[in-house]
Formats: sequence, structure tokens, C-alpha cells
Amino acid sequence: MKNIIGIFLFTLLITFSFAQEMEEVTSNSSEEKNPQVLGKKGQDIMPIAGEWGIGINASSLINNVLGTFGDGPNATGSSYFVNGGVYGKYFLTNSSAIRAGFNLFAQNDADRVTVSNDNATLTHPDSVVFDISHFYQNDYNFTVGYEMRQGKSRFRAVYGGNMNFGLSYQRNVYEYANEMGEANTRPSINVGAYRNNNERIINDQSTGNITLGVRGFLGVEYFFAPKVCVGTEFGLLASKTWSRDIVETLEYWDVTDNELKTKEDRRSINAGRRDFTLSTDNFNNSLYLMIFF
Repeated sequence: MKNIIGIFLFTLLITFSFAQEMEEVTSNSSEEKNPQVLGKKGQDIMPIAGEWGIGINASSLINNVLGTFGDGPNATGSSYFVNGGVYGKYFLTNSSAIRAGFNLFAQNDADRVTVSNDNATLTHPDSVVFDISHFYQNDYNFTVGYEMRQGKSRFRAVYGGNMNFGLSYQRNVYEYANEMGEANTRPSINVGAYRNNNERIINDQSTGNITLGVRGFLGVEYFFAPKVCVGTEFGLLASKTWSRDIVETLEYWDVTDNELKTKEDRRSINAGRRDFTLSTDNFNNSLYLMIFF
């Protein structure tokens, strides 16, 4: 349903825009590869040198609106995520611009699984309770680059290159149904894990992975109104990621002091690891909306 409505809205937009375009003429521009297009009232349709542009990731907005029909990614209530971007451009000439962008990806998943009820093992061996595992992820991506454009209608080809910088954080939080205590120093669990025999993980968190990359891109923008466009782009990204430590918080029963205690443990499983990646992308199937002024 959501896909059908999205296609229908896009078709309406293109139909309306083509109706407008029939009343436009191309101006006599000195930039032959990227001439200006004038509206029926003589107004500029395309941005020109000295103008700014600001845009957002329209795909996320569409998904959030159409998610109300019930088949969106958050319909089950077990998962929540945000994938949003803000983009800016400044035109050096009518055909070239510098650009910058910021993209945020935030995710929160919760899984509920059964585990044996330690308090009822003898009387009701089939009794179960629920452990809960929460997963959180936050990715921050920054880009800066240069673009050029060409075309002779409302459609404009956009191409150029970006430098990318990214930070990524992940965290797991575990809620255990079976309590740890003097009578049960190693309760049954079905999420998380035990370390050092009887120490179980309450949460673990990466201290932040760093990514640097360069990206070439080719895209298209469509101006459905003066100084307003929708666009998308495809790219080839070469990047390198540096992994860092994981910090775990553990709980354990101290038999000497007869009390529950916690401690932190820094694990260096992937610390210092460096991964090189070469991949194609189209900004996670994103469609952006931009306004110029």
C-alpha cells in the first residue's frame, strides 16, 4: 500500500510539472551546458551563482507519513529508527557549487525472549519468564564536496565528489528476569552472556568507530517549481574504518561481602582493526528535496 501511494504521488508531481514546462522557454545563456529555464512569467527556474540551497531527506518524511497506513517499519513496535539528512549548497557559478551534508541514523531494537523461571524450577519445571535485549545504534555522517551540473530542461544532471567523515556508536542493554543473589549466583539467562564464570553483562558499548572516505557521485534533479527540486544520486565510495574498544558493565555476586556489585571491563576485540571498503550506494535509496534562495 505504501509503495502504491508513493508512486501515485510522484506521478501526480511529474504530470503537474510537465504541464507547467510546456509554457517555458530556455533563456539565452552563455553557459551552453547548463542554460537557465524561464517560467511563463519570466522567473528563473534554476538556481544561479551566489544563491544558497538547503535540503532534507524526503524519503524519511514520506516513510513516516505513509507509515500511518500500517505497513511501515515501526508497525510492530519492536523497532524504531530515524534516518534523516540535511544538505546545503552554495553556487559559485550557475553550473557549479560547493556542498555539505549531515546525516543521522538512529536505531532502537528490543527483543523479548523466554528463559527458564529459576524460582519455579522444582514446582513448575515448564515455567518461563522473559529476558529483554535492547540494541541502540547512532551513526553521524558529515560530507563536504564540489558538484557540477548540466542540462537544458527542468531535469539537470549533477556530478562531482565528496569527502566523508563518520562516527558510529553501538550499545546493548540487557534486562534479566532471574535475579542474581546469594541463593542464585549464576541465574539462567537467554540474552547477553557471562564473563569470568559468574559475571553477567548488563550493557556493552563501543567507544566509537571512525570512518574516512571519498565518494564520486552522479545524480539527477528535477525542478517542479521555481528554485525547488527533488533529486537522487548514485555514488562510488572508498572508505576506511578504524574500530575502537568495547566497554562492558558487568554484575556479580560478591560472596565475601555478600552483596551484588558491578564493574566495568574494557575489551579490545576489534580495537585497532582497520577495514577498507569500496562500495556503490544511492544514499540508502534516498530522495531529497531542496529549496534555493
